[in-house]
Amino acid sequence: MFKKATKDKAVADYTEAIRLKPDVAPAYSSRGLIYSQNGEHDKAIADFNEGIRLNPNDAETFFNRARAFENKHEYDKAIADYTESIRLKPKYAQAYFYRGYVYDKQNEYDKAIADFTKAIKFNSKYADAYLNRGFTYSRKGDYKQSNRRSY
Repeated sequence: MFKKATKDKAVADYTEAIRLKPDVAPAYSSRGLIYSQNGEHDKAIADFNEGIRLNPNDAETFFNRARAFENKHEYDKAIADYTESIRLKPKYAQAYFYRGYVYDKQNEYDKAIADFTKAIKFNSKYADAYLNRGFTYSRKGDYKQSNRRSY
């Protein structure tokens, strides 16, 4: 994690880049990430919105906006953005993982398990996906599956 002073300098530089050339999507997306890390999710979402408007095919910006929505407990919006991120980048293991995590929070265990399984398919060393799939099997009451290679 960066120190606050470093983040402030980064935000200032991204803001200056936007002032000089307002049609550069990565400047909005990068500044949005800093805002999100600072817990300023509304500012982050506004920047991600602009980044998406300028580059609607950027899976990473949809993913980052989904994370901000998730942090605001706006789960339906987060799921929609994770889904769009996956549509744009079909083997995006991290997007499957986090969408699965949100499904799990909503007690949609079968969907969560399916997403954790996809994350593992695309990254067989994704330990957190195995772990969370095991937890989800347990919450679902499927103890036989939860004990089967959860880690």
